[in-house]
Amino acid sequence: MARSFPSSSAHQSFGNRALTFAVRAGVGMLVLLSALCLLIWNEVNVVAQHQSLDSGKRHTVSLGVNMIEPIREGTPVHITGDALAVNSARDILLGVTPSQALRLARHVEMYQWIEEVSSSSNDAGGTAFTYSQGWQTMLHPSDEFHDPEGHQNPTVMLFTSEQFVAAPIQLGAFVLSDSDAIVQKFSWFEDMEEGVSVDQIPNETIRNRMQLYGSKGLYYGDDPSAPQVGDLRITYQIVTSPQTVSIIAAQVGNTLAPYQTFRSGYPILLFERGSFSAFDMYDNAQGTIIFQAWKNRMVGILITFAALLILAQPFLFVGTWFPLVRDVIGTADPCVMLPIAIMIEVVVIAVTWLAYQPFLGLMLLAIVVGYFNNRLQEARNAPTAEGYVVGNADENEADEEEVEMHAVFKD
Repeated sequence: MARSFPSSSAHQSFGNRALTFAVRAGVGMLVLLSALCLLIWNEVNVVAQHQSLDSGKRHTVSLGVNMIEPIREGTPVHITGDALAVNSARDILLGVTPSQALRLARHVEMYQWIEEVSSSSNDAGGTAFTYSQGWQTMLHPSDEFHDPEGHQNPTVMLFTSEQFVAAPIQLGAFVLSDSDAIVQKFSWFEDMEEGVSVDQIPNETIRNRMQLYGSKGLYYGDDPSAPQVGDLRITYQIVTSPQTVSIIAAQVGNTLAPYQTFRSGYPILLFERGSFSAFDMYDNAQGTIIFQAWKNRMVGILITFAALLILAQPFLFVGTWFPLVRDVIGTADPCVMLPIAIMIEVVVIAVTWLAYQPFLGLMLLAIVVGYFNNRLQEARNAPTAEGYVVGNADENEADEEEVEMHAVFKD
């Protein structure tokens, strides 16, 4: 009896399908691995931050602001009071000194050439470079332009944007300006209401080129209504003094610094504008951590979901040999893959939190086990005419793959 062999076209078709499956499987596994890394990283960080807050909460003592207790050195303390600028923040270069400012921000813009790059619409194609003039906070080096001729900018900005801090900033007996981490927390800038004066500029050369810009700004140039390349306009914002603040940090001498926890390694520096108890501050910090954690979890679930959709066809193919895979994924449509993506996230959360909160971890694992057990029971109890059917449009492709695979290996 003559033995038949698959045709070359069948072999070629099988090879193309096998390559497609291999590519889909590789890409899907790469995306899935990326999602798992994100999910694990997020949960490990969340647990570590919660451990830091728990450690800090146990050791934090609320103090009055007017007396430093040496016995509290290096330990976390909670302080509420009025932060006061003993000497207001000021811009010495331009002689701008608000009456009361914890921080002063100088905002500088230069009128200069700007290069814009776009795809050309002409028949020749290529890239088009256009040039215009406008106000920018950062200097655009004209020697980096595609066509610098006729579009020269100054090589430096005479003044740049900068921030200034009052010295010192007092919170009762504590000096906050010695801690940059705390100073940066005073970030609610508002437009400076006080006017500025050209006469207060110490440098005569600068003073002769400077004029008022509006009622509260400065202009370096000849005519604000007709700006020229190299002209500067300068405005100011401030954080007014005093400001009521609440801080939880380590007491270090007469200042405060982030408290370094030993267990998780995450430093604690809690800062609130206004009067808050230590309990409220820790509660707000935990709420912020939870909110950020769920944002990352949603991103991780979406990436996992995308990976499972990419892997749908390989899963269906594998399911023809492994009934367990077939029973779990069913038809591998999005309505099935999304809950599986969520369950993967729940597993990561459960395993990561087991050591920190065992009851929560075990409860989440029980939910996962219950979900997949229910999936298997539904699949095995589903009535079918001829065994299990891998449904919708994808099942035909999976069946064809199985037939071709068996035909090639048999022959």
